[in-house]
Order: sequence, then C-alpha cells, then structure tokens
Amino acid sequence: MVVRSRCRLVGVQRESPFSLDGSARHRRLSWKATFMLEKPQMARTAGSKLAEGAFSAWPLPPGPRAAAVARAVVRSVFGELNLPPETVDDAQTIISELATNAVVHGDPESAEVWAYLSHHPSPRLNLKVFDAAPWRGSGAADPAGIATPTALITGEPASDAYGGRGLMLVNALTGEAGGCWGIHPTRRRLGPDPVPGKAVYFTVPLPELSAAAPPVPGPLPERLRELAEARGLRSLVSLGEATVVHFGVGLWVWVKDRALLCELPGRGLVRYPLSDTVEVVEQMVRLCEEGTADGAAPRVPSWDVS
Repeated sequence: MVVRSRCRLVGVQRESPFSLDGSARHRRLSWKATFMLEKPQMARTAGSKLAEGAFSAWPLPPGPRAAAVARAVVRSVFGELNLPPETVDDAQTIISELATNAVVHGDPESAEVWAYLSHHPSPRLNLKVFDAAPWRGSGAADPAGIATPTALITGEPASDAYGGRGLMLVNALTGEAGGCWGIHPTRRRLGPDPVPGKAVYFTVPLPELSAAAPPVPGPLPERLRELAEARGLRSLVSLGEATVVHFGVGLWVWVKDRALLCELPGRGLVRYPLSDTVEVVEQMVRLCEEGTADGAAPRVPSWDVS
C-alpha cells in the first residue's frame, strides 16, 4: 500500500530587485522546501449543488492558509461530483498556485474561489480564483496588439506579469488533463459590492457519467437577470418572437430554440445550451469589464489558453 503525504512549502520573504506587478515596493517570495505534514482541512461546500446548476463561491483567508483552503475546496468539489480520485492531485496543485498568487501578488483581502459547471463546447468543471487587484495584461503583445501569456509559458515573464513562472506549471498540468486556463477581468462575487478585479481560471473536462446537463432552474430571463444583477449588471428583457435580455450597448442574450445565443468578440454568434446560464452571464461580466460593449478593441485584454 502506498501512503501519500503532502509537504508544505514555507515562504521566506526578502527584497526583490524587481517586481512582478511593476511596483518598486513589491516583495517576492523565495521558497525552501520543509518537510512538514500538512494537516488535512475540509472546505464547507455542503449544499453547493453544482450538478444542479449552482454557482458556488468561497472566501480565502488573506494569509498562508489560502492555498490549503483552496485545495480543500477542490477536494470537496471533486467528491461532490464523484470525479475519479486520481484527477484531484493535479487540480489541487493548480488551485494552490493560483490561490498563492492571489494572496501574495494580488489583493489578499478579497481572494475567492469559484466553481460551476458548463457544457459548451464540452462538459467541464470551471474553477476560478478571484482577487480585486486590477489585471493589466502581461506586458507582452502579439502582432495584433493583444496581450498574450507567451512570455510566461516560455519562462521569460514580463516585469508586470501575474504570477511569474508558476503559471508555466498551471499551463503544463491543465494541458495534460485536456483542459484550458486563462485570466480575465471580472467582478467580485462575495461581499456587499461586486467590485472589479481579475479571475484566473482553469477547466477540468468531465467524464460522460458526470456530464449530464442539469435542469434549468426557473424561467430563463429571470435567471439571467438574477445572476447579472448579483454582479452589478442591469438588464432589460424584450419579449417578442424570441426573448432578448439586454445588458447594455452591444451586450445581449437571445433565448431561442432551446438555446442561449450571444455574440462574443472574435467568436461571432455562440450557441450555449440552456443549462449554461452561469457561463453566459460570466461572459457578459467579462465583456463589460473588458470595455468591448461598444465594439472597440478590449482595453483590458483577457488570456484564454487551450
């Protein structure tokens, strides 16, 4: 029998000659391995009901416990969805890296973990780590002028890059599992106000037995409006041959033929199943924060790495 234990990395803080976020006051963590058994932690995820279309969120503590709490969330979510135990280790490694980045390089007082299911283009579990520090892009640009994560993945992060070389590990593990990852501007889910910030996400493909779409909870226009208003987006519903939910100039969702249709920059008209209301509203929040509602080029580009 093989017994696995997890070692905790202890950070030693010291002055850095440069900063990952462009600030001269920033301090970087250098890590040394210390063989300490980590006490198992349990996340309070009971009742999250992800399989029924819930959009769950958990706060992260603003200190070194953030990574352990994030790992506990992942273990609980994977257990709730009955995902194979062998898939949880890589997911815990990824979420640990993202949570550490959020509290070390971002805004530690606002860090959160989010989880929800989506089914377009294929069934997947979406896991995100949010913090309220602004996302300014990588400092690198492709020929079209859009920020890309190339510098981080190749091991040469720009001076204002988010998370440094740790995202190389995220990229490798996510790709190995057949998922994708990225960074995008969004709004906070917990707390009294949906303050803007950024989310770093990764997806976990779902096996067929776990991939059944949940029933749609209640009338769709009301569900879309409820999710949007919780994120600070006002909406207007137009009734006619088809129902259209407007979220501002150029941002709309068309409810037609048992599907949700919306136009996304660079992707054209995208057809989502009715069960993907959370994902559709997340796209609306993202577009609103990117500043693309008027059709102009994004002022805060996102990353999506497949």
